[in-house]
Amino acid sequence: MKSQLRRELNRELRDFNYENTDEGLLFPRQGLQICGVFEVENLTQGGKSVAANLVVNQGLDFVVGVALGSTSAIATWYLAPFAGNATPATGWTASNFDSNSTEFTNYTEGTRQAFSPGSVASGAIGNLSSRAEITIGSSAQDTIYGVGVISSSGKEATSGVLFSAARLSSARTGLLEDDVIALGYTLQASDAS
Repeated sequence: MKSQLRRELNRELRDFNYENTDEGLLFPRQGLQICGVFEVENLTQGGKSVAANLVVNQGLDFVVGVALGSTSAIATWYLAPFAGNATPATGWTASNFDSNSTEFTNYTEGTRQAFSPGSVASGAIGNLSSRAEITIGSSAQDTIYGVGVISSSGKEATSGVLFSAARLSSARTGLLEDDVIALGYTLQASDAS
């Protein structure tokens, strides 16, 4: 049954028989919704924001390439917060992520933090039990508007693959030096019929 569904979804991706909705990817014929949710929480001051993601075209191309082509899977993905008041668009890529979103770099860790998910369970995978954490630095950037999932670890790097991005429902504003921010992401497949 799993291999049949996989073949069907591969065919639907290849033939562009899906919709990229605000909630995620919708496969109408199969009644399947694949969606992701970002969570950003200030562990020091309190307050949490969430947002449904947009799987960008580069992310879709990557999925199709791994499923049907010769593209290799990526072992580690990274969470990249952004400071620009921007709404992600399907044309965003790893090469234009920083210029489109003004990547948030005011944290003491030297690189983007890894997305370290647990095992797949009930059609979902995520890192909510082991969220990536960043510690706010001393520069003027004090607002996180959103987050992306990207394959390169370097802050403001323009290489790699951007899988998805989201603008938070409410920006995390007024961040102070030494605030600890937890970044979570969950990707889930569910029945949309």
